[in-house]
Amino acid sequence: MKKLYELLHVKKEVGDVGVEIECEGEGLKAIEDFGWTSVSDGSLRGEFPKRSCEWVLEKPVLIQDVKSYLQELLKFQSKAKFKFSFRTSVHIHINVQELTVDQIINMMYTYLLCETALMNKCGKSRIGNRFCLRLEDAESLSFQLQSLIRNSGHFLFRNPGDAVRYASMNISSIWKYGSLEFRGMEGNLDPDRITNWAQTLVNIRSFACKFNNIQDVHDFFVKSSPKEFFNAAIGDRAVDYIYDELEYDMRRNFSYTIDLPYAYKRPVEEVTKVATSDRILANWIDLPGDILE
Repeated sequence: MKKLYELLHVKKEVGDVGVEIECEGEGLKAIEDFGWTSVSDGSLRGEFPKRSCEWVLEKPVLIQDVKSYLQELLKFQSKAKFKFSFRTSVHIHINVQELTVDQIINMMYTYLLCETALMNKCGKSRIGNRFCLRLEDAESLSFQLQSLIRNSGHFLFRNPGDAVRYASMNISSIWKYGSLEFRGMEGNLDPDRITNWAQTLVNIRSFACKFNNIQDVHDFFVKSSPKEFFNAAIGDRAVDYIYDELEYDMRRNFSYTIDLPYAYKRPVEEVTKVATSDRILANWIDLPGDILE
């Protein structure tokens, strides 16, 4: 199966991660060095670049190099006074150019299953924020994803554009940059925090590539406990996100996303067996039975 860069007919980018950091404050400086560039962002308050600025990596970098790029940016802004208001955020782009369409769909589904737990660590101002809506905040993303999955053979013709731009996972960047954009993290310039968040998302990408299609990911969830699934998906960063209600929230996210794996065209002989497993799981998590109809 062809990879995304082959389908898009673009030159393959080597790096794993792109970073965009929005900031307000005093004494900010535009940077055009160390791999960074600066842009004016109309959603921020204050004149550009001294009082508002967005710093953007010019191209994707390897995950192991993210922290050093952030440290250089922090040093360059050493005399600035940062004010990370509710308007500011950190956007992480995960390069998916070398993934197949099915692997990209796997990654999107895995993220949504884990979304509540992940967003809990992104900052209170980002929960329900209109610029990074979770699936539970806005159902339109589910409809867009169902359409995309149902027509995965015509993936390049399904670009949803701005209809999903302000979801916590912006899928429209796939067509624009060959990346999945994650908009959940609140504004900050902490190299450790941002690097750990980027590593979490790269781990999800690695996990997604282990499965043939979205229904295989779904089956793994059904056969595992929610915590086992989370640990497998998030890998070495999972311990940072564990909390008492994690399993409940994972089961709830499973119900929010239940239509996605069934939008995929599965061999008929497998459908009955998996549907039965879902019915058992629905009873276990005390969800209305008709949610699986």
